[in-house]
Amino acid sequence: MQSTNDAKPKEWITAAASRDTAPRIGLIPSSYRGGEEMDGRKIRSLAKPAGVTEPLSDAQWDDMLQLAVELGGGRRGGLATAVGREDWVVIKVNLRDCAEGAFTHPRLVDSVLRHLASRGLGRRFTIVERAPCRSFDELGYRTMVRSLASRYPKVQFELVDLADASSIEATVEGRPAASSNPRGEYRVPRLMRECDRVISMAPLGPSLSMMNYLSFAPNATQSGEAALDLFSFHPADYAVVSGVKGRNVVIAGTSALAVDAVSTALQGVEPTTVRHLDLAVKRGYGTNEAYSIWTRGAEIDDVKAEFGKQ
Repeated sequence: MQSTNDAKPKEWITAAASRDTAPRIGLIPSSYRGGEEMDGRKIRSLAKPAGVTEPLSDAQWDDMLQLAVELGGGRRGGLATAVGREDWVVIKVNLRDCAEGAFTHPRLVDSVLRHLASRGLGRRFTIVERAPCRSFDELGYRTMVRSLASRYPKVQFELVDLADASSIEATVEGRPAASSNPRGEYRVPRLMRECDRVISMAPLGPSLSMMNYLSFAPNATQSGEAALDLFSFHPADYAVVSGVKGRNVVIAGTSALAVDAVSTALQGVEPTTVRHLDLAVKRGYGTNEAYSIWTRGAEIDDVKAEFGKQ
């Protein structure tokens, strides 16, 4: 957690804790060697810490993801608190820019799904994207789904290209954010409105978890404002951002806005200057002030410093 004012009275600290207003975001770089919470609780080290630019094995990525989603969440826990036993969960991945590995890797999706399925959480999982740059088969998603289906036969796993999904017309409640669509009318996949939970998984870069919503609608302009409109139809129940191009980090939590704010800050950009993140604050989705967000695991500035050594 970022530093706080030690001079504040105990009564204030107790009241603030009871309100539980600070988003908890798991922030785990590949170099993480464990730490301690402000209340003295220990956080385990990664099994095999490595530099943030070093090549990692699948096991190392899995370890990072598992620790990040254990730490990133509400007071009762991480990812496991965001999904119920009978839930239909849509996993929105980003495969639209596969250049130099800038896409949601199936090994991380596999790790999220195993985290939930092994705990008996979620009855149906649908991995979705629109017209990926390469086929699901080529990227290894089909193999991953077959393996999961064999391992958890009572759970349904499926892949859906949003270009082929059944869709409906939907209108943004209130004032639309996108000036290019003043009526706020979008054609969105029916599954987006009918599923129980949405988990947005995106690579570290300019898009992140809220912008990941753009491919839900074929008529959406490629802007943060349009992404915010689409986000409003079913805000993400959980968000995961993972590093690419030699930036080994996983950021995870129940607040997509907070995840994106931390991810933006890690890239050297002040998140309060990003228009769609600022609009998301005004729409009541949380905060984009990175240093008011409780990062569990590593600190923002420490990870930025590691990235800066590249």
